[in-house]
This record gives sequence, structure tokens and C-alpha cells, in this order.
Amino acid sequence: AGAPVIGDYLANDLRAWVDKQTKVFRIWQNRGEMTAVSPPHVLFLIWAATQTYADFDTQITAVIGSETMSDSEYANAVETVTGVILRGLGVNRG
Repeated sequence: AGAPVIGDYLANDLRAWVDKQTKVFRIWQNRGEMTAVSPPHVLFLIWAATQTYADFDTQITAVIGSETMSDSEYANAVETVTGVILRGLGVNRG
């Protein structure tokens, strides 16, 4: 809900950062190191996945059946989100 307040930052600084990352993604795509998909939408996907863990702790812990997320559950989440995104992008982690 605060986006209108920081509209200038979003339209300028954040957009410039995304443009810079887009150039890197395009280099990787042109080299065949990454699937040719929309870089901004990849970033939106990453932001959404990670924001879920920041904003929905109550729902997450209820679903996994725990009062809090343990270190091992965080590690599982990191591995899962990272693996799904990288495999979806055709990136070989090795």
C-alpha cells in the first residue's frame, strides 16, 4: 500500500536496477546459459516467493505444523525455491 509514496524511487531507481539485471540475464540467455524468458517477470517471481516467507509466517507455520520455522525448514525453503527457479530458468547449478 506504500507504493504510491515511493513512486519516484520505483519509477527511477528500481527501474534502473531492473534494467541493469535485465542486461545480465540477456547476456546469459544469448550464451545459452539461461532460458529465454522475461527477466523482469523472473524478478517478480523471485520477489513474490521470498516475500511470502516474510509476510505469511503464520500461514506457513500452520501448514507445516510448527510454531516457528526451524533452521532446517528455512534451509528446505531456500533449497526448494532456489532449485525450482534455477531449474525453470534452465540454469545448471554445477
